[in-house]
Amino acid sequence: MKPIIDVYTFCWNEEIRLPYFLRLWNPIARTITIFDNGSSDNSENIAKSYSNVIWNTKDYDTGGILHEPTLTSLKNNCWKKSRDADLVFVGDIDEILFYKNKTLQDFLSQTYNKFSLFQPNAYDIISTDTPKHQGMIYDHEDFKFGCPDEQYSKICLFSPKSIKEINYNHGCHKCKPEGDIKYYSSDDFYLLHYHWLNCDFAINRRIQVRKRYSDWAYKHQYKIKHGKKGRYFRDEEEIKSDYQRLFAERIKIF
Repeated sequence: MKPIIDVYTFCWNEEIRLPYFLRLWNPIARTITIFDNGSSDNSENIAKSYSNVIWNTKDYDTGGILHEPTLTSLKNNCWKKSRDADLVFVGDIDEILFYKNKTLQDFLSQTYNKFSLFQPNAYDIISTDTPKHQGMIYDHEDFKFGCPDEQYSKICLFSPKSIKEINYNHGCHKCKPEGDIKYYSSDDFYLLHYHWLNCDFAINRRIQVRKRYSDWAYKHQYKIKHGKKGRYFRDEEEIKSDYQRLFAERIKIF
């Protein structure tokens, strides 16, 4: 039996990655709600070409700035409109769920009524170019290589019937769910984080995002962790060095 799935995601100028996110979820989701934060590229036109997409420009309107507390509150509450769904996905457009040797739809059909929280293994995908191919983003060989990143093993898929509160922290890397807790985890279940599409993309994206940061972000996220600045505050040479290191360390995931 196929589960009823509602998807909630968040957008700012995602015309490159959005088509792949929608190709993943369109065949299996009842609705895909995209909360837009003032996109000026082709994201809206791409989204509205799908009949099950809801393009929401009201609930994530922050006046052109990236305000993390607003985004966290939205992620903690938007999915509560879907209490009748079997599963909800609450995550970013660059986060792609993947199950090895099985389609995502088949995997979810077999597990949705047995578990309430799905814990993936996260990998940062390290590729050499931005995607331009048809099909799923991971169909192309260049997008199958990456590095494990435990902090990105986010709980972004869960049961809205069993979970009463998800209680994400800022960034949603951790949560304190309340309700009927039944975790699923497997070495074959992945969250693929398509952030490092290539070096130039990573540099330009981080510079663009940094320009949109609110005063809250500068106060709370410009900090040193393990000898490194918050990722959106690293300069161009530091980002380039990060990319080169990750590229040298990347492995074929599947």
